[in-house]
Amino acid sequence: MIHPLEDHKMAPKTSALGICGVAVLLTLVAFPATAPCQLMAQEQANAELSPQQLAMMQSDAVHQLMLIGFALHDYHNHKRSFPAAFISDGDGKPLLSWRVAILPYLGDDARALYDEFDLAEPWDSPKNKPLIEKIPEVFRCPASRSPAGTTIYQTVRGSSTAFPGAEGIPIRGFTDGTSNTIAVVEVKDELAVPWTKPVDCNLNLAMPSGNLGGHFKRS
Repeated sequence: MIHPLEDHKMAPKTSALGICGVAVLLTLVAFPATAPCQLMAQEQANAELSPQQLAMMQSDAVHQLMLIGFALHDYHNHKRSFPAAFISDGDGKPLLSWRVAILPYLGDDARALYDEFDLAEPWDSPKNKPLIEKIPEVFRCPASRSPAGTTIYQTVRGSSTAFPGAEGIPIRGFTDGTSNTIAVVEVKDELAVPWTKPVDCNLNLAMPSGNLGGHFKRS
């Protein structure tokens, strides 16, 4: 499932995350979380599914995360860095999510949607807010029951993560290499956010996996 980058030998520079393998790694992600601390509603819903149905949903989620991983790498190949945690204005104020920034690398339909955004306005401006309902399928986990237009696929924020803030980081900026650096995680439904909103999962070093997953039971 993990595919090394052609340029993975580039010398890294700053510290990266190695909290758990429950996420999309920058090497190329692909793991929906399977943490045992699951929401009761999700457990009840999963109990009604056959093992085959649950496995299919998990396979679909893995595929979505892989597509996001590919888009992040394609963005890097074009921009020479991964996207910033958010699209910002000239003063560094967050306007739109990184999920909007990678739309041009997720296919023709997503590229057309990207062109509908005003990148100089916030996510809830009169022009941008109606686009929330056009959430691309890649950001909708099949096992999630979060409200329409929201996503549980989020980056991990923090000074030593892949998405520290308003500036994107090049591959050489990761000390542990991309195969040990978490890029995107699956969070609990209660933490879902509008997919265009520049809000993500903050890193809690005391309990790094506390907000992750719960949508798929351990096999």
